[in-house]
Amino acid sequence: MIHRRGERHAEQPHTKHGQDRVNRQMDRSGTQPVGSAGSPGPEIEVGIPGKAVVVVNPGSLSGKTEAANIDAILRERGVEVVPLPKTDLKQQLAAIKACSMEADCLIAGGGDGTMNALAPLLMETGLPLGIVPMGTANDLARTLGIPTKVDQAVDIILQGRRRRIDLGEVNGRLFFNVAHVGLGVNVTRHVSSSTKKRWGFLSYMRALPGMIRSARPFTARVICDGRERTLRTLQIAVGNGRHYGGGMTIVEHACIDDGLLAFYCVRPARLWELIRLAPLLKSGRFGGTEHVVCDTGRSIELRTRRPMPVTADGELVSQTPAKFTVHRNAVEVFVPVDYADEKEDAP
Repeated sequence: MIHRRGERHAEQPHTKHGQDRVNRQMDRSGTQPVGSAGSPGPEIEVGIPGKAVVVVNPGSLSGKTEAANIDAILRERGVEVVPLPKTDLKQQLAAIKACSMEADCLIAGGGDGTMNALAPLLMETGLPLGIVPMGTANDLARTLGIPTKVDQAVDIILQGRRRRIDLGEVNGRLFFNVAHVGLGVNVTRHVSSSTKKRWGFLSYMRALPGMIRSARPFTARVICDGRERTLRTLQIAVGNGRHYGGGMTIVEHACIDDGLLAFYCVRPARLWELIRLAPLLKSGRFGGTEHVVCDTGRSIELRTRRPMPVTADGELVSQTPAKFTVHRNAVEVFVPVDYADEKEDAP
């Protein structure tokens, strides 16, 4: 049974740095934060950022070209770009931390792996995140309704509407989207980046039959907000966000800003029965099938007889036993002006 998700409430900036940044932007734009006293909702209207740090995944084939395009659009619109050393991402993260008080936001070009790498820095500095999707799956951008065209994504940042979203954590590692144990780990390992880029969601569906044939069921003890059950399963997924795998949905009512984690567990079944689940993986509508168990909660623990790998946002991050928690309203992101309306319309 899936529990309906709770009501949202206004949140103030998590750090003093974040509050100072809001005050500076209010001085420039003359606007009040939405979500301040007497105003509901977590959005904050602050106008166009005056100074931005731009980081683009250095491993991207088009990274240098797209970084130059982003810089050009920002400067044309009057936004000052804080220069970063042209080096690897680790050194760039250190440079961003050093100049975080100078900037009004961090604009990141890359995929879900890049956003995942930035998560600890975003929590520490309070920098709002502007997303320019340049990866293969771009599931965080999909959850937030951010288009993949560079100019359109930058336009959303320059519209200045921000919203706080949650971060998941598993065994000390932060993630935006979804974590997996079991079949999902194997699919992630066997689907190449080039295949994902070409086929998107279908690349996982193409790999699924072969992975199911070789998958071994395992027994997991799942504790969700104190509700304990023992499950025989092929796959367990725990989601902070809504989408994963290039457009699959964790559960129908999943949301990235409600303070809850969602999980589903796929029970062992015949091959043809599991293949028939494919459309449900796309929509997250598992209510009518006996082969999937779903739940939501603020804390989820997974225990298996032997350690099993755990992936999150497509990266191998830990192993079982695994404890999942959620950081409510941990990161501020730029979203389209109609983001709240689109969520209401989502299936």
